[in-house]
Amino acid sequence: MFERDLFEAIDVAIFTLLERFKWQGKQKAKRAKFMYGEGIWRDGETIDFETEVKDLLKHGSLAVGMIGLAEAMKALFGKHHAEDEDVYSYALDLMKRVKQKIIEASDKYD
Repeated sequence: MFERDLFEAIDVAIFTLLERFKWQGKQKAKRAKFMYGEGIWRDGETIDFETEVKDLLKHGSLAVGMIGLAEAMKALFGKHHAEDEDVYSYALDLMKRVKQKIIEASDKYD
């Protein structure tokens, strides 16, 4: 159940990041002239301020982070990953699967 909930939460995070990116990309550069006009974003200094910023934002990054691993392991096993080798192995395998899911999302939506 923990893993199902974790991976569902990651799916929600990915969906939310993509929706936010779509919304931000539709904004015109004039909404943040300093950011887009001063070269902070790659190619920003050449943008027409009436243009949507999607092409500039694609040079940025979207990130899904993971915090609370030790706390999750403690809740699941009564020990965290630094206290028990089996818990460490489980946590490491879990993080490898999380990383793979993120890589797959990155490849799919890049």
